Amino acid sequence: MYFIKIGKTMKGLSVKKIVIALICILVAYGEIAGIYHSFNKHPKGDHLYSIFIPPWAWYRFAETWWHNDEECNDWNEKLKADTKNCLILFTQYGKGDTVEVNKAIKALKLQFNKYPNDKYDYVKNFCREYISYYRFSQKEFNQWLIKFFNDGNVHYQKSNELSTLESNISKYGVDELNRSMKHNDSLFVLLYYEYNRMKQQYRKAAPEGQKQFLEVIFRKDNINLQNIKMAYKNIFNEEIK
Repeated sequence: MYFIKIGKTMKGLSVKKIVIALICILVAYGEIAGIYHSFNKHPKGDHLYSIFIPPWAWYRFAETWWHNDEECNDWNEKLKADTKNCLILFTQYGKGDTVEVNKAIKALKLQFNKYPNDKYDYVKNFCREYISYYRFSQKEFNQWLIKFFNDGNVHYQKSNELSTLESNISKYGVDELNRSMKHNDSLFVLLYYEYNRMKQQYRKAAPEGQKQFLEVIFRKDNINLQNIKMAYKNIFNEEIK
């Protein structure tokens, strides 16, 4: 009887330990999962609460069962509008009314700060990919222009890398941008005849004059790129090289 009692006691302790261990594992998992959910689906201010206040993380873990992204019924349309608004600010920065542009940037920042991380990153990634596209297309076109002025009637051919960059940003579904890229080739035909006329002036100039001639042409694109990068910095609070 004595050994039976000991066996029952040991068995009871073993079950108790297993239950306690399972509860500890569940709590630890819930906290980690809650922190992950907070970072992935809630504004930045929520992140610290989930890290330093465990019950908040547990609540966020439980909330994964009923979470509805920022009460937005159609994130696809909202994000499409956001990318379009960023594109408009990129084209207006340094050109449009400074007060109005800065007001629009401030409003956009406040809006983005309330977004879940995945939505915020979606808009930011679009902007980064657009800047990469703009910078590369500018560089490629300028290289062609130098060759065109110096070597004669050289036809422009888009590189595979530029085509890839165009394909990447076209996936965001910004209709105005997609139409612009689609009509770039026809626009280039018009520029071709204009640059063909300018080439005659270029060739008549001395080497120093030719250098200044190209600098004048490239200056506008360089200013545009710097304006776009500055607009990005003001919207997302980070530099882009």
